[in-house]
Amino acid sequence: MLGSSERKFLRMSIQQTKIQSDLEKRLKLLHRQVYGKSENKLTYSDNITTSDISYLYQDLSKIAFLSSVAIGTQIILYFLLQNHILKFNLF
Repeated sequence: MLGSSERKFLRMSIQQTKIQSDLEKRLKLLHRQVYGKSENKLTYSDNITTSDISYLYQDLSKIAFLSSVAIGTQIILYFLLQNHILKFNLF
């Protein structure tokens, strides 16, 4: 026969597995709602086309141009403020 502490432990382990299975069911339900019913795995495509590379170069050239314009503007403003050519009063 099982003692009272053993029965309590057995009851707790059954409740924990029941709770765990409920949580697993909820997780599976949420997964189906978000990703659909099919269990398709995402695959990585190694096919990089030349158009992808050209878009990458275009994006990088735009980023380089805009950042150089921003930094150049900051440098020009700095020298104009230091030489008192441009006065900037906040109040």
